[in-house]
Amino acid sequence: MRVAQNFASVNPYSVSPENVSVMKSFFAQSIAVTVGLLFVIFVVYTIIQGLAWLQILERKHTLRYFTRFFLLHLAWLIPWLVIMWFFIVGLKGTFATVGLTILGILFTYLTFIMQHSFVRDPHLGIRKALGAAFSIGIGRIYLFIIPLLLAAVVFIIWSQVWRLVPQIENLGFGLIILASLVFAPFLAWFKFYIDKLLAAFA
Repeated sequence: MRVAQNFASVNPYSVSPENVSVMKSFFAQSIAVTVGLLFVIFVVYTIIQGLAWLQILERKHTLRYFTRFFLLHLAWLIPWLVIMWFFIVGLKGTFATVGLTILGILFTYLTFIMQHSFVRDPHLGIRKALGAAFSIGIGRIYLFIIPLLLAAVVFIIWSQVWRLVPQIENLGFGLIILASLVFAPFLAWFKFYIDKLLAAFA
């Protein structure tokens, strides 16, 4: 907001060296603010997930643990963002919605498997933890059919909420709170479910 206020008086239709310089500065600051905000969100998300799994698996936290946990998620997230981009660009309308829903469920599921594998074994490397997401997540997917179907139902219900309440787009930060209330209990349960299930079949 402050970035926009600083350049509110600039006339975008007036071409001059001063205006060009100001507009370049505007775009640079906008990009910096956006990247900075996303980075902060990513760091907070990583810390919250790391603490949650430490509690579930009864492990002690260390600075080295959080550093490696952060690098693990950095290596994990970038390919998924590329895949999501192709889904958004390559699919249209309903197909994009369905594709992104399936991708979201798959991402959450495999991410939890990866996190569990990494935290359970302190000596497990980042590369092996990434591999475990697929070797366990895909190789033992039959163990998780029920929660995955439940996740699909939750996503479908959530999509209907958007249709029933058109004003939901104007909620702003309230939308984030609403989404958390819907998904947080399920995701917390899913973490415990994964831990107990993998411990039973270890």
